[in-house]
Amino acid sequence: MSDFLMVLQFSWIPFVGAAIYSVTAAPLGAFLALRDEILLGLALPPVGAAAIVFAVSLGVDPDSSWILYIAAVSAILLVSLFLPGRGAQGTSGRRRAMLLAGVFCASEAVTLLMGAVSPRVEAHVHDMLRGEVLAMSVPELLGFVGLTFLAMILAFRFRGILFALALDEEGLLVRYGSRGRRALLGFRVAGALIIAAGVIWVGPLLTLGLLAVPALMVEGQVRGLNSFLTGVSLVALAGTVVGFLASIALDIPPVSMVVVVLFLVGAVPAVLNSRRFLGRQE
Repeated sequence: MSDFLMVLQFSWIPFVGAAIYSVTAAPLGAFLALRDEILLGLALPPVGAAAIVFAVSLGVDPDSSWILYIAAVSAILLVSLFLPGRGAQGTSGRRRAMLLAGVFCASEAVTLLMGAVSPRVEAHVHDMLRGEVLAMSVPELLGFVGLTFLAMILAFRFRGILFALALDEEGLLVRYGSRGRRALLGFRVAGALIIAAGVIWVGPLLTLGLLAVPALMVEGQVRGLNSFLTGVSLVALAGTVVGFLASIALDIPPVSMVVVVLFLVGAVPAVLNSRRFLGRQE
């Protein structure tokens, strides 16, 4: 127990950062899933990682987190804006999925190549390249917390528009015209800010896991959009906390443990629903 508490004392900042991030990343993944854009969400974290590695290779100080954050946000936003949207003329859903898969593969390849070619990159972003939870300072954690609460406040304030974007984007654009297009642009910007924050302060692999796994496990187990968003948030937070603490207790890397626990926690609603179903059958 003393060893566990000692390790927790030194790792509480990334632990708290990952837990806080989970309550914004998972709902974003849920919205992307509802919009049939989860592949976009999975393609963008490697884009942010490639932008960070590229900036470091050009001489940006690896400790200049906010400069690297701006680089990641810019790259993610550019890719998300210039990729053809759903239903774009001349682009089928299959073609768009292939493009997103290509973006994912290209970003991963470029990131690994730059890490292999540049000793500077390998030395300073080694943990990010391995997908581990990244360290952050107390001021960075406070800034991270501020961004998280700002995102939550804005999401609550504009929840009606977000629900419309998730369920009926075409109807929103037809009804509101330019206002609807501005709302879509705002969603893209917010998504870039959230994903880039995860890449630079939590790590690309955990960002991918929080975007995809809770939505995958909760979808179909609850009814209603509010219940879906609440469910993915609870699964993400519980999985992150339990997985991180278990990784400390078992002395294994936290990211892989968190992702495994996300699946386990997400399976709980399915088990409970199946037991209720069997109870009704009896």
